[in-house]
Amino acid sequence: MFDTLADAFAAERAAGCTIGSHQPPQSAARLDAAVRAAVQAYVAAGHQDWRALAKFNDSHYVRHLVDENGDFEMILICWKQGQASRVHNHAQSHCWLNVLSGGVEELRYTTGDTPEGVEPAVAPRLPGVISASAPCPLLMPAGVGKVGPGGTAYINDTIALHAVRCDDAACEAAGEEGAVSLHVYAPPIRRVKLYEQEENRVTVRAPGFATIRGVVDADLQDLSRLSSSL
Repeated sequence: MFDTLADAFAAERAAGCTIGSHQPPQSAARLDAAVRAAVQAYVAAGHQDWRALAKFNDSHYVRHLVDENGDFEMILICWKQGQASRVHNHAQSHCWLNVLSGGVEELRYTTGDTPEGVEPAVAPRLPGVISASAPCPLLMPAGVGKVGPGGTAYINDTIALHAVRCDDAACEAAGEEGAVSLHVYAPPIRRVKLYEQEENRVTVRAPGFATIRGVVDADLQDLSRLSSSL
């Protein structure tokens, strides 16, 4: 599936299109169709090779980098029941959220007016944190959606922010310990903003991974704590 998508992205670049949430609508539509078709074909064929990468963590959800190139990254995310991400952006990248097993819920938010007088804030003492600012914009709920096996949701920063959580009821019904989703970000995301309304701050963090292309070793595990969850 990665090679199929790599060809689709390369074709758009060859046509002179820049990859990202602001690329021409017709080009973005072709990529959207290509991602959805590739995922649906993969699930319909009953592929299970992703299970070799699907490792869960009791404390937080975890991100596993399947592969990447300069155009996009493919990430497997494992959510135990009760686990969720924080509200976050996508740094002007496309985000396709595809579910392989169980189910997830996507909570979308829009923000109020940009606060005046934004100032540096005390950043949380967590790996991968780069900076923090305050205040946090007002987060206004913009809808909740459910995504099940073979389903795809799409979002970018021009649409909304979002948070994702395990759909516990769907996982219980399927007899799964949690949900597994496959995310395609284009281009790869190197910085993400976390909108923490309770702490009244916005934190900038470098995303990380629990495993990279299935590799786990001591050095990589240290690097993964640059945030294998958000």
